[in-house]
Amino acid sequence: MSLAFTRQSPEVRPGAGSPTPAPNCPPPGVFADAIPSAPPATRPIDLPQAGKVALLRAELRRSSPTFAALEAADPEPCRALRRFGLLEWEAGRLAGAVEAFTAALSLSPGDADLWRDLAFAFQAVGQAGAALTAIRRALGLAPDEARSWLMCANLLVQGDDHAGAEAAFRQAILRDPALSDAHFALGLMLFERRRYAEAARHLADALALVPDHAMAALCLGQARYLGGNFAGAAEAFAVCGALMPLPDTARRNLARARAFTALLSGDVDAALAAHAAIAGADGEEDDSLLYAAFSMLSAYGHTEAAIAVGRYRLARQPGDPVQAYLLDALCGCPLTAAPVSYLESHFDAFAPTFDEKLVGLLLYRVPQQLAALAARHRHHCADVLDLGCGTGLGAAPLSALAGRLTGVDVADGMLAEAAKRGLYADLVKAEAVDFLRGAPQRYDLLFAADLLTYFGDLAPLFAAAKAALRPGGLFCLSIETVEGRNYALLPSGRFAHAPAHVVALAARDFATLEDLAQDLRLEGQAPVPGRLLVFERRR
Repeated sequence: MSLAFTRQSPEVRPGAGSPTPAPNCPPPGVFADAIPSAPPATRPIDLPQAGKVALLRAELRRSSPTFAALEAADPEPCRALRRFGLLEWEAGRLAGAVEAFTAALSLSPGDADLWRDLAFAFQAVGQAGAALTAIRRALGLAPDEARSWLMCANLLVQGDDHAGAEAAFRQAILRDPALSDAHFALGLMLFERRRYAEAARHLADALALVPDHAMAALCLGQARYLGGNFAGAAEAFAVCGALMPLPDTARRNLARARAFTALLSGDVDAALAAHAAIAGADGEEDDSLLYAAFSMLSAYGHTEAAIAVGRYRLARQPGDPVQAYLLDALCGCPLTAAPVSYLESHFDAFAPTFDEKLVGLLLYRVPQQLAALAARHRHHCADVLDLGCGTGLGAAPLSALAGRLTGVDVADGMLAEAAKRGLYADLVKAEAVDFLRGAPQRYDLLFAADLLTYFGDLAPLFAAAKAALRPGGLFCLSIETVEGRNYALLPSGRFAHAPAHVVALAARDFATLEDLAQDLRLEGQAPVPGRLLVFERRR
């Protein structure tokens, strides 16, 4: 008998040898139960000397009839101590289990099973570092034991060593390809890391090995949905629904996945009917569903289907500036800037959830990164302008540099959110170029994080920036990048620019201080390549 193979013993819990997921599977960040967050630090394990083991055995014979009977039945003290430790474990007396296992190991330090049992016991009492040390000792003695690799992997996940954990999971699978727990746990970790396609492969393997694994089906559906495999997501959610009641999030995503799959064949009416059949009275309104479909189909490269949805929506709401502009972008219309009407309408609607989506889901960190580059060249600037300030994500990092911080944006909703931060001396509703033209030599630093993505032709912006900066002032900006042309309007409605073109455009009036290649955020779960640039106005 070994704790590593006792599936109903107390170690079978999230993060242990046979991980069990949380009862729901919404977007990233939800696997806290399956992936513990307290980092273990390995530490040495001191085994008792022979004299102390003899004293312990004598005390146990006196105080525990169970141990006395075990030792009378088996003259080998190591086996008696181990069996007693297992009984202590099953009774929930974990400290007694640790004591018995360490005593047994002092008599038989080359027993891999004992080291593995001690690892489970240490983990159960909250000593993750000792557990990691013990399981590594077990692997040193028996490197082909798949479940030891699985436990090692889970402990490494707990310590945020995701690269080490992934390698250990793969070692477990290499040694036992039918170990469904390893496929499932690796799938969960990859999901948490937003590697949805890879996660889906391992979750599918887990489900194939254990066809009634409802949680594997649920998480597989979510991974496929977030990875843009809508037909596969619907199939997995349906499997889960046959095994257990679908949580609300999964039922909504099943309805969406069925609808999006129908949209890929170009049938909008069939998509709406499929959605209504699953979602019922609690489903999204048709227009909300179709806007989500337009965005997701576009992001995952289903351009023709997205265009069909956009035209369908625009035919019913011809005055919608957001849909009109995004449809033009998707169709490749020649535009030089995003219309102010689009920016106002889009960002007014986006403002309440902007930070959650951009920072939480898309991992956007540009304001902090760009401000850090600026701080290499200026420790203090009397007057700083945050162009396209949005909800004020740049306010905190800029406050460390600014004597007076002003924010400008075209959207009232964004300015209202920025005001809540209490860090701006002034917040102004204005179009960026127009504002700069009316502020000659007023600023020491212009900050444009994620602003140039709404301009194709940058010449007017650079001319206005030069006019608004004092000599020696900094112009800090980010761009999404494209090669082979000066700029391009992407299907997302955002403009990307060739870095060489931007630097050349700036060169007449600005010196380049920083030019850093940097992934800016995620889109369709893929990194968006970009550049962070810092220019100094020539004196």
